[in-house]
Amino acid sequence: MKDQPVYSVYILASKAYGTLYVGVTNDLIRRVGDHKVGAILGFTKRYGVNRLVYYEYHFDIAAAISREKQLKRWRREWKISLIEEENPGWVDLYTNLIAENKKRTRWKRELCLNSTARSESGARRLRRGRVLRGRLRPPCGCAV
Repeated sequence: MKDQPVYSVYILASKAYGTLYVGVTNDLIRRVGDHKVGAILGFTKRYGVNRLVYYEYHFDIAAAISREKQLKRWRREWKISLIEEENPGWVDLYTNLIAENKKRTRWKRELCLNSTARSESGARRLRRGRVLRGRLRPPCGCAV
């Protein structure tokens, strides 16, 4: 079973109380990483806006886009209040997000391996392993 897509609305800042940017994406880690290395030309690169200070998840793309548009219309003070409710120190949440993702991936991998290793043939396939795109892939074939 595939995971349901998750869309993220996020706010980046250049520094605490600095320049703000609101965006939406279906892969928050990749998108913020792109902003951090300057791979995305435009506003964020020009003004050095690369610190993830706020994000929220949505399961519906229409809701995520609607929320992004709503936040873009908000006054600056309202955005700052929203950020400070969740992140009063204006800490870059990107490293926490990566750590959270690693835990989730490890948990999904363990769940997958436990369910496939129950059978003897699954255990044999697990020992042999399968490689896909240069990484070990569980014998069930899921892309964990």
